[in-house]
Amino acid sequence: MMKEQILRGIFSLAGSKVVTLILGIVTTPILVRILGPTQYGQYAFLMSVLGVIWIFVHMGISGGIQKYISEDREIENWSDQVFGFYFWLSMLLAIIATLVIFFMAHLGAVETLLGQEYTTYFYFISIILITGQSYYVLRYTLMGLQKEHISELLPVLHKVVFVVVGLPLAYIGYNVIGVLTGTIVAGILCAAVAFAMLRNYIETSAIYKPNFDKLPVKEFVTYNIWTIILVFLLNSLYHVDLLLLEPMTGSTEAGIYKTALVTAEFVWFIPLAIQRVFIHSTSDMWSQGDTKQITEVASQTTRFVLLLTLLLSLGIASLADPFINLYFGSDYSGAVVPLYLLLPGAVGFAVARPIIGIGQGKGNLRVLVYATGFAAVLNLFLNLVLIPIHGMHGAAVATTMGYGAMVFCSLITARYQGFDPLYDLRLPRIALTAVVTGTTIFVLSNITGQGILSLLVVPPVGFLIFGTLAIATRAIEVDEVQPILKRLPERLANYTNRFLRIIS
Repeated sequence: MMKEQILRGIFSLAGSKVVTLILGIVTTPILVRILGPTQYGQYAFLMSVLGVIWIFVHMGISGGIQKYISEDREIENWSDQVFGFYFWLSMLLAIIATLVIFFMAHLGAVETLLGQEYTTYFYFISIILITGQSYYVLRYTLMGLQKEHISELLPVLHKVVFVVVGLPLAYIGYNVIGVLTGTIVAGILCAAVAFAMLRNYIETSAIYKPNFDKLPVKEFVTYNIWTIILVFLLNSLYHVDLLLLEPMTGSTEAGIYKTALVTAEFVWFIPLAIQRVFIHSTSDMWSQGDTKQITEVASQTTRFVLLLTLLLSLGIASLADPFINLYFGSDYSGAVVPLYLLLPGAVGFAVARPIIGIGQGKGNLRVLVYATGFAAVLNLFLNLVLIPIHGMHGAAVATTMGYGAMVFCSLITARYQGFDPLYDLRLPRIALTAVVTGTTIFVLSNITGQGILSLLVVPPVGFLIFGTLAIATRAIEVDEVQPILKRLPERLANYTNRFLRIIS
């Protein structure tokens, strides 16, 4: 069973993800309609460019902070000094990147490559790099100190401020610039709040009086270099397609494809949260050589994540047509087929995420880089081949194969590192649960029609059927869900527990 501390971290991150996801679900169709397919395509392209830039600006800082600040080493003021080191490293990288982007825009390089309107966008990107980096390093310091209940309030605040500032500015005519302004304001406010919170746990004087003499700087830098390579390869899996698609097919098709990507990525929002928690939570287990506990945590998590992502992907697939048309609008109906193509790979990538996090916690990133590099090269090659022939459908096929390769690569690296995520997978029981549930919800979706009724009926019914079957087939044990039930109101927890005992 997972340690209570790990579960608390997962619940904090998952709760934050759910809230930001709901905010995104509510606001994304508004943003899409305000900007329209062409400008939304430009915005999607800018976010992909920014995503690639962030890889180098972040330089694995989040992983380094989480891993090292959570360790208990015999160095005076260890946590304070680790924070000071990573804060100054992050600011140095952000300033360098800001100057590069600013002068690219100022000297005309951006206009030559992308057009005049992108020059203004890149000025705003240069500001986002400073504000976003400040928020980033402070948030992950809190997370590394296992204060996830605080750190994970910040993404919610960021999303709210972004919506409150960015959407009205876009609506009154500032369009993409208005949205980028919302991002800047959100970053400034979240950084200020994070700094105020962090002062309760860290001597922030380490910023003003840094002392790196006793720190294993070489170890930090080595870990960060391997992390940045790993993060670059991981991010390439979900940015390469858009970066190639927009120049080859235009902003409109890129905007439509982006809606399919956004929808498919719902599948891994919780696995991504688990990956982040595992970096610092399993680091202590690795330092103690507790591979048995690591295998138990990894196998239970893999089983849970596979069940969850299968449920989400089946629900999304059965409701793809009404969801895309009602949520994004009829202009984006072309996203349905790419969404179908992306979902299988998204499930594989979701399963791989927590396994990668455990590997990051060990610190030996070389094998993770090699395995992820294989999937990234496969993804790039397939996108280059298929996009010119099949457009966004080719991008979806290439990307889903790249995503899917990650699950096999992560399993190989897990065995190499000394733990087994498949130890207690119970695949036949999971398959039975998924097949019966999938058949039922697709039939129910057809009966209720392709309108809002299906969106209201299918999700709760599908969840109830899936949960019941998962317990009945013992894909999940009743005892394994007790930590979740403890967080429910007592009466509801008792009724639910009694029901689960009966069906098991």
